[in-house]
Amino acid sequence: MRLHAQIVRVTAASAAIALGAAALLTPTAATATPLHPDSAILVYDGGAGQIVEVAADGTQSVFASGLSTNYYHQGLAADGAGNVYATDDDSIVRFAPTGGSPTTVLSVPGAQFTDVGVDTAGDVSAWDASSSSLVRRLAVSGQVDTIAVNGWVGLTMNPSGTTYVANPFAVWSVPIGSTTVSSVPIVNPLLFMRALAVAPDGELWSGGDQILHLTTSGASTSLPTGGISEGIGFDADGNLYYAMGGPTVSEVPAGTTTPVDVATGFTNAMDVLQVPVVPAVTTPVPVPTTPTPTTTVPVTVAVSKDHPSSRRLEVSVGGFDSGEAYVVKLGKRTLATGTASSSGTITDDVRVPQCLGGTHRIRVVGAAGHVGRDAFHVDRTARHRCTKLYN
Repeated sequence: MRLHAQIVRVTAASAAIALGAAALLTPTAATATPLHPDSAILVYDGGAGQIVEVAADGTQSVFASGLSTNYYHQGLAADGAGNVYATDDDSIVRFAPTGGSPTTVLSVPGAQFTDVGVDTAGDVSAWDASSSSLVRRLAVSGQVDTIAVNGWVGLTMNPSGTTYVANPFAVWSVPIGSTTVSSVPIVNPLLFMRALAVAPDGELWSGGDQILHLTTSGASTSLPTGGISEGIGFDADGNLYYAMGGPTVSEVPAGTTTPVDVATGFTNAMDVLQVPVVPAVTTPVPVPTTPTPTTTVPVTVAVSKDHPSSRRLEVSVGGFDSGEAYVVKLGKRTLATGTASSSGTITDDVRVPQCLGGTHRIRVVGAAGHVGRDAFHVDRTARHRCTKLYN
């Protein structure tokens, strides 16, 4: 059986969407002339590990290179200031509107980012297909949320920050600032769901084994493309562009149903994005910062000679910042507070409220960057005696 690729449009309505009997159109085969898009576009050439800019006259130039070629799907997105975001293995990278060197805005070791979406404020969502279906959302504030959603590869965000993911049976949405997932079922399931994009009118389109224009009434029309759409995108005029993982990018001009080849020569064209139009006066979009990871530093804990009577422990720590505020804790109890020396060391003599049988945990927590420090256990083998300490 031959599978036909289509792109699906799902309206923004929150009611269930029913797929009616698809009225198959008879498209004209995509033509090679003229080979130019109606708008300048960016094409993610996954096989070459680069992003190619295709001008409106068909001229091609490299926008960015050196990206990974490891994964079978790559994604592009842009924020309101014209910055371009791309998936790159386990990272999401950001380019200035003119390209150049990337800035990493999100990195999750072991992740497999296959698509990315950005709203006008600069909040980022990425689809992580590494081991389960996860959305990694990075707010401008630096807050990272991990949201489990049963989707397939594709992801997008609308300008106001709602994240959309989909599989052949439903479309899920997650508003910005929330981790609550809601879904809109697709009554007549599709075979494949591989790409999502928001059109200029705010409606959601999906690409996979078909191009399907869907309305809330259930009436639908479909346009076979002869393959699986890996990436789709729109320009400001409503022209639809799609890539199927091969050497060519095609366009369905607004108001028509006939695909036209607009660019070729790629190794594996995986996603398409209109070249962002940079506003004449822009307010810089804050670059989300990756939260500071926990840093472990060595801690030395020793028993005071008079511990049986004084119940005191000597705590020594290195590797803190000069003058960094710290707290010494035993379980939930605060034993001491202070600031590190100019060399970043801490030496404190703390009093243990009581020695109980079992194991207790000594922790030293520094305030700089809210970074937790190393934790040590105190093992007391007999009541009111602390005979062994270890880390």
